[in-house]
Amino acid sequence: MAHSFVVAPLLAQRIFEIRFALVLAAALDCIQTIKSQNVNLWRMFKEYMSDLQLIKDKINIVDLVGEYVELKPAGLNKKGLCPFHHEKTPSLMVNSERGRWHCFGCSKGGDIFSFVEEIEGMEFIEALRFLADRAGVPLTAMQSDIDKSQ
Repeated sequence: MAHSFVVAPLLAQRIFEIRFALVLAAALDCIQTIKSQNVNLWRMFKEYMSDLQLIKDKINIVDLVGEYVELKPAGLNKKGLCPFHHEKTPSLMVNSERGRWHCFGCSKGGDIFSFVEEIEGMEFIEALRFLADRAGVPLTAMQSDIDKSQ
């Protein structure tokens, strides 16, 4: 009888080890699947970000905003009346080095994409296509993703 008390804990330990091994194998299989998918997602993300940066590099934000707003020099920046709210004193600042715009009156701001979205009433994908066409940057790497979202 004393012998069965020793066997039961050993059997329970062995069952635990087998279950743990099965769970670990399943987890490793899932991790491998996720890893292979993440490699593809990471590659797509890098291509997407490089296309965005290429568009930003080719389009000067001062020129873009200047098509909608009269801009005047203000130190390193350009300033003008914000098109997003009524004002008499310029509070819209555009910085070409940073590629950013900001209005100190209504607190809106961003990059070329957000400006086009705001001024033209476009969604991001529409602004992306609009600016990519303007910059002459093909969006072939993400064309299928863009088409799916439409």
